[in-house]
Amino acid sequence: MAGMHKQAQRIVDKFGGPRRLAYAAGLEPSRVYRWLYPKDRGGTGGIIPSSAVAQVQQAAMVANVALTPEDWAP
Repeated sequence: MAGMHKQAQRIVDKFGGPRRLAYAAGLEPSRVYRWLYPKDRGGTGGIIPSSAVAQVQQAAMVANVALTPEDWAP
């Protein structure tokens, strides 16, 4: 889709899917799925909201998921 960023998809993929990321970060799965939807469908357009970044980073450390600066790029 035009205008969609790939940040959320890259990071979700590294965790093995939206549900696994949600569980690891202590988030509702619906919240993580919304990151993958375009804005016109109520999503974030492929960007992880700043309010969830610390939770995702902490979950990555605990789950031994290597996130690179490139993963965080929009």
